[in-house]
Amino acid sequence: MPPPNPRRATQRDVARTSGVSQPTVSLALRNDPSVAPETRDHILAVAQKLGYTPDPYLSGLAAYRTRTRPPVYQATLAWLTNYPRRTEWRRALHFNVYYEGAVERASALGYRIEEHWLRE
Repeated sequence: MPPPNPRRATQRDVARTSGVSQPTVSLALRNDPSVAPETRDHILAVAQKLGYTPDPYLSGLAAYRTRTRPPVYQATLAWLTNYPRRTEWRRALHFNVYYEGAVERASALGYRIEEHWLRE
């Protein structure tokens, strides 16, 4: 019986054995919907067979980098209103709370929000 391999399996090993790219393995391991279910299941089976486990240090580094990097502008989202007058919706406190929350969250994810009045 050969001695066990002390080197831990990597995503590159899983990719090579699965016949897919390393980015596809990464997406499959995160259950990304862009990977076909059959492909994902195949990759997960290969990962299990090879004994792949995520490296906690690399996972921590990736999380740290995501948290500390300022969001990059992605796109502009529309905030649609249809009140009789352009700013009349701002009189309703709950709409202002929704709007401010949407602006804050969008900004954190790299989006901007523009208000559009449908009667214009």
